[in-house]
Amino acid sequence: MADIRVGTASWTDKTLIESGWYPPEANNPEKRLRYYTRQFPLVEVDSTYYALPAEKTAEAWAHRSPKGFTFNIKSFSLFTQHPTRVAALPKDLRPAVEKAAGGKPNVYLKDVDPEVTNEAWERFLAALEPLRLTGRLGAILFQFPQWFVIGRARSLMVASIIGFLGVAVMFLGVALMFLHGLQQQAIWFGIIALFILANCWRGLQHARILARAARLPRRDGFKCPSCETAPPIGAWWACGRCGKPFDTFETQAVCPHCGAQFEGTRCLDCGEMHSIEAWRIPPPPVA
Repeated sequence: MADIRVGTASWTDKTLIESGWYPPEANNPEKRLRYYTRQFPLVEVDSTYYALPAEKTAEAWAHRSPKGFTFNIKSFSLFTQHPTRVAALPKDLRPAVEKAAGGKPNVYLKDVDPEVTNEAWERFLAALEPLRLTGRLGAILFQFPQWFVIGRARSLMVASIIGFLGVAVMFLGVALMFLHGLQQQAIWFGIIALFILANCWRGLQHARILARAARLPRRDGFKCPSCETAPPIGAWWACGRCGKPFDTFETQAVCPHCGAQFEGTRCLDCGEMHSIEAWRIPPPPVA
């Protein structure tokens, strides 16, 4: 039978401190953590939601906790679509993020350059290495907001985020291989990691396109036979011959630029291909 571990969400929670649960001598964060780890085998770290953790902080957690203790880490808010304070990011990443925020104090993942997001991911995971190397890292909690409704775009976004997480761990593995003289294995491992990174990047970009498409006005009288979603209004389809965009439902699947006729139209939401006639909603029967 598997063990069931019980803990609390943070050992520094204000209500927990004010409750009188800690003894008087546990009067600072270090002493509270040491006391906490003697009472529980597990804790959820919530501070990592509000700011990227520092490696020295994780080293201190590992040093102040006994072997076998587990830290479950809450993901940084930017990675889970929550509004994130620009000031919560490292100083060298802030200029690009401030530009994306447009002067506002908060920024969302959809507005941040993927290169900045990837760098934030690598720093987040690198900071947790002391916990992983000492066997104290448990789960990383991705708590998405209530407005994050799972659909094709968001499923793809979640998969891409998990992929970035895996790639970051792989790059750490490559670094360790080089340190231990395994150069040939490190090169091949690095090539695989770059291939996965490229696919995750494409997946994230595609997810952003799908998310934008979901907010577009929709056309009446048509719906995808597969997912039953109405198509967006506008020139969102590219001609396979001349490459120019056009609205396939306005032209009945004929490119207005070069005259190419297409047998099927792809749904931008589910990716399935159907003829224009299959898309058309039949009129209600006459009584």
